Amino acid sequence: MALAFDGYRTLAQAVLPASLIPAGTAGGAAFSLTFWLNVQPVLEEGTDPPTISGPMVVADIRGAQGPLATWSIERDLTLGFAVPGSAPGALSVDLRPYLRRWVFVVSVYGPPAEDHPHGQVGLLVSDGGPVRAPVTAELEITPNPAVEDRFLTVGNLPTAQYPEGLPDLGPLTGMIARMRLWTVALGPAAAAAHMYDAPIGPRGGARQSLAGDWRMNEGYGTTAFDYADPGAAVLPVQYRPPAGNHLRLGDGGPGTEPAWIIADLVTLVRKTATAAEAP
Repeated sequence: MALAFDGYRTLAQAVLPASLIPAGTAGGAAFSLTFWLNVQPVLEEGTDPPTISGPMVVADIRGAQGPLATWSIERDLTLGFAVPGSAPGALSVDLRPYLRRWVFVVSVYGPPAEDHPHGQVGLLVSDGGPVRAPVTAELEITPNPAVEDRFLTVGNLPTAQYPEGLPDLGPLTGMIARMRLWTVALGPAAAAAHMYDAPIGPRGGARQSLAGDWRMNEGYGTTAFDYADPGAAVLPVQYRPPAGNHLRLGDGGPGTEPAWIIADLVTLVRKTATAAEAP
């Protein structure tokens, strides 16, 4: 399953407690966000290479004191990832070869270190094949965001909470699935290992670095559950939702809920890759 965003008012949102992402508070934390993305843009007529009328937001993490990270698609159909301290447009990947196809996105923030004194961000995109080394960019200043609760907003911007000072980004037209938040800077090998679903619960192996695990596999309702802490194993007949930072679909207003879409990523990605490789 996946969530489809219509490019108007649809969004999904979760509250992230202050303790969940301590990035920058002590200069030594890190985080990664991984997700599957299928961009369904409305292209401008007569443009070659293709463009869209304006930039779209994919996801955004911010609190009352400002942003922690923003993922966006620019007019030239490049996917960008920015945190405080990164130069505008410093980190982007061209999505034009992947339009209307599923791609796996890995975005990484690495804290200050000897070889990058202000920190580093990385971004990579895979169409289901081998995961290569990410494109990276050095930060110009060391991020030091406030310790506060934040909103993770998917497919739109949290205008109801923070109407002032938001970037000029329109809503997303496309689909998102299997979003995960990590409190480590994932490398290519780790990213590849987590590209597809792992078992939920003790059989999946408890990972302390997994802070959010939104499988988006419910297929109905107004909640995408967070399985980062699934709790004790129970029989299927005793299933109950886990305790977690669940994504709420919509903001309570009519027409703001993204639609559930059937998307078997393993089948679709392999089928698409095979077709692309055919002579």
